[in-house]
Amino acid sequence: MTDDPGTPGNGHVELNLSFAAERSFGGTDYDAPRADLNLGVGPRMQLKAEMPWRVAAGGGARAKAGLGNLNVGVKLRFVDGGERGMAVSTYPQVSFAGSRGAVARGVADAETSVLLPVEVAWAVGPVHLNADAGWEQAEGASGFIFGLAVSRLARPWLELLGECHAEAGAELDGVGTLCGGGGRAQLGPLVTLLAAFGWGVSGPEDRRLDRRIYAGVQLRR
Repeated sequence: MTDDPGTPGNGHVELNLSFAAERSFGGTDYDAPRADLNLGVGPRMQLKAEMPWRVAAGGGARAKAGLGNLNVGVKLRFVDGGERGMAVSTYPQVSFAGSRGAVARGVADAETSVLLPVEVAWAVGPVHLNADAGWEQAEGASGFIFGLAVSRLARPWLELLGECHAEAGAELDGVGTLCGGGGRAQLGPLVTLLAAFGWGVSGPEDRRLDRRIYAGVQLRR
């Protein structure tokens, strides 16, 4: 959930196809799948478009499905210290309001929101760290997001990760924190498998995720 300053590279395309299940106070939502397409523009810029096919289940009602919110963004890495140095980027994103039908089915949010984050990555010995923090503004509410991820190579082809991600209100109240672990397995220069599991560790029960399971594949060209 924590973004990093990396970009695909000029003219390169990165496609993430994933399945995720998120359980919260209101029920369980499934992204089955979520498509996240990224295009490198120059060595330090990335354009993104992302949308899930969402299934909402909970409250004793029959599960409903449909297209979720379209999310678009532009990432710009304005500090680049190389593989071992510090990198810093900004990644403005807009999540557009869902259609009337998708909102009625509970698979999309009714409001457009804007996220203005900053990402930082650096290395400490064999460990890589990246953190992000940002402000999210919607029509009816606003708040902050924070994230910290730690990774290390276990094998030349396998990277293990740990992460905590938090969301808070505009007054830094009601902080909901999700922590977990996962890994990335390189199957070759163009394919990576990803998997993660997280659980809620703090925050009001009705405002935080209780469990999150993620599995996906990243394709590059």
